Amino acid sequence: MHEEHNSEHKPEHHEHDRPAGGMPEIPKVDFKNVNAGSLKGGLGDVIEILKLNKAVIEKVANRDSEGISIAIVYIAAGALISALGGPIIGYSGFRTPIGGALIGAALAVLVTSVIIYVTNFAAEKLFQGHGKFPQYFRVMGYASLVNVLGFIMPILPYSLISLFGLILLAWGVAVNYVVLTTVHKLNSTNAVLTMIIQVLAYFVLGAVVASLGLAALGAAGAGYPLR
Repeated sequence: MHEEHNSEHKPEHHEHDRPAGGMPEIPKVDFKNVNAGSLKGGLGDVIEILKLNKAVIEKVANRDSEGISIAIVYIAAGALISALGGPIIGYSGFRTPIGGALIGAALAVLVTSVIIYVTNFAAEKLFQGHGKFPQYFRVMGYASLVNVLGFIMPILPYSLISLFGLILLAWGVAVNYVVLTTVHKLNSTNAVLTMIIQVLAYFVLGAVVASLGLAALGAAGAGYPLR
């Protein structure tokens, strides 16, 4: 019933997602329909997105504002749970303070949101992508829940930390590529160029974070995020 409602009003949602010209519009967020049931129900979609299921990627992209709200919750949950790994299960003597972890998680949420916006801007405005910001944000927000895996990072042997990080990084690149080619309909070249811009944005934001003395907190909160 819910999906039928979404499909029926799909053109209307798309029309309001982005005005003609200018910056991509940031949609209004309404959390009143977000509850334990809706969050649990979205987990299946998260798994399918991470499995690169294009049909589910399109379905999630075309949801209404409830999908935006759930995406925000998933981004926050991924950052928070990842950040709490250090204080809760980190090696004795090397555990990060809980306060620092929480600040790091908040910083990770902010960085993730900015990166998603910049990436969508590049795809939409520079490479004439057909998608809109709310569509791209929904899917990447769902995918960001995989960051909860960062919770176990503090107890991994040092020899496995780099491997684990590389696996998540490669997974993130694959997901982002498929989302850009599915939601924005970019060809391979433009999708890769968009991701290069995304990497450059990471460096710029990283420099800003470091200049503010928050690099350690950001690392504690971000883990190995999949954006």
